[in-house]
Amino acid sequence: MRCLATARIAFVVALTGGCAFHSPVPQAPSSASQARPSAAQAAIPIEAAPLVREQRIEVIVRSYVNDVRFRLFDSAVGFVEPDLRSQFRVATDYLRTIRFTGVTIEQVEVDEPGTTAIATVRWRGHWLSSPFERELRTTQRWRRDEPSQKWYVTPELEALGANLEQIRRAPAASMPPR
Repeated sequence: MRCLATARIAFVVALTGGCAFHSPVPQAPSSASQARPSAAQAAIPIEAAPLVREQRIEVIVRSYVNDVRFRLFDSAVGFVEPDLRSQFRVATDYLRTIRFTGVTIEQVEVDEPGTTAIATVRWRGHWLSSPFERELRTTQRWRRDEPSQKWYVTPELEALGANLEQIRRAPAASMPPR
């Protein structure tokens, strides 16, 4: 039920263009609401509500992470910095050899002006040629494009590839399957 509520909130935020509290249907004001408008009536912009801004970037990070987890790379590339998209497409060939069994977004930190964010993500998975599950922690750097108000990730593809190869070569006994 919580996932459904979160999806509804994300849908409302997406529809309202960044306003977390938006009443799409105008309602007749009552005498109590005329004295002081509620948060829903005030339509607080995303810049004025840091908690809402952090929740919005968490939804975006989760969308990107789930696209990568489930190998929806054509969708995931839309979150990648435009000038890094060709490199990302090349890296997806390697990522296709991995089946991710779980992803946890451990932390998302947004800076004060709300233009950059850092997300720490823990990935669990195994290579298609091996039954042993491995774990990897990555740090994603996100930036918000001011004109479009879209968030873009700068994937650390070289570091990710090196970490994956190092983990792949690690003895399986040190990392038993879940």
